[in-house]
Amino acid sequence: LAVQLGSSELVSTIARQQIENLPTASRQVSTLFQTQAGVSDGRGPTVVNGMRTSASNVTLDGINIQDNFIRTNALDFMPIRPTIDQLSELSIAVGNAGTTVGGGASQITLTTRSGSNQMHGSLYWFNQNQAYNANEFFNNRAGVAKPKLNQNQVGASLGGKIIRDKLFYFGNFEALRLKQQATQLRTVLTPEARNGNFLYRPAAGGAVQSVNVLALRSLTADPTMRQLISSLPNPNSSDAGDGILTSGYRFNAAAGTIRDQFVNRWDYYLNASNNFSVTYNRTSEYVDRPDITTRFYGTTPPNNTDTTRNFLSTGWRWTASPTLT
Repeated sequence: LAVQLGSSELVSTIARQQIENLPTASRQVSTLFQTQAGVSDGRGPTVVNGMRTSASNVTLDGINIQDNFIRTNALDFMPIRPTIDQLSELSIAVGNAGTTVGGGASQITLTTRSGSNQMHGSLYWFNQNQAYNANEFFNNRAGVAKPKLNQNQVGASLGGKIIRDKLFYFGNFEALRLKQQATQLRTVLTPEARNGNFLYRPAAGGAVQSVNVLALRSLTADPTMRQLISSLPNPNSSDAGDGILTSGYRFNAAAGTIRDQFVNRWDYYLNASNNFSVTYNRTSEYVDRPDITTRFYGTTPPNNTDTTRNFLSTGWRWTASPTLT
């Protein structure tokens, strides 16, 4: 291992060939962060050296791409999420980061691919599905089917020159079509409770007693409330509730994603001392959100996230002298 003599930074770099060859199920660059020393997700969100997630910055071509309002998972969710085929380099500085990258105790620096004098391109399609997946133990016990999963990622990239040694271009488009389900567990009323029967134990270890609270007061159920209660599903699982008045209902709900990502980069080398770069990145994404509310019991969640995010980075690098850039 070479000793860094010109800087006190604790930094490691993943080059283009490594980015391509390291296995990733989602083709998201954030999954490669944990390949570096000091980066882990042992207690939930990904962190660097055990620090809070807000202490780590992620930049793409010099611009921060994180959600800078909610940073509790700042290394796992980024509004601009470059994919494997869009990057040329990934650097992670876990200590003593240089002043050129701004604030933050740790820095993750991403660089978009550039064109070259030779034309290079790629066309790819990745598929992952549930054909050989096993169902969850608790789903099997409740008689719930295996959650669906069919993920397709299709993309193409092309890079080359417009003017030899002067003007270069690179472009990439990737489409994600993820159709999957996530198992949900709700607490619902037991059949006895739905009919107005109140079950209780008069003493610890005693037999369960039942009394109909409607008959006790010579009342009948309100039609509106009866309709609301009847719309709730019957329990099929003992994994929730008290087992007397409430129990569990387990089911699969859509948790899919539709995403289109496009990136385009241009580089112009005016002379040996000046070069310019422009990167444009556009991401359109629709995500099912069964995690937002528990007030549904069907296969289609009532909430979703539908966003379009635009990213623009421009740069001018001027090397004024051998010691000044």
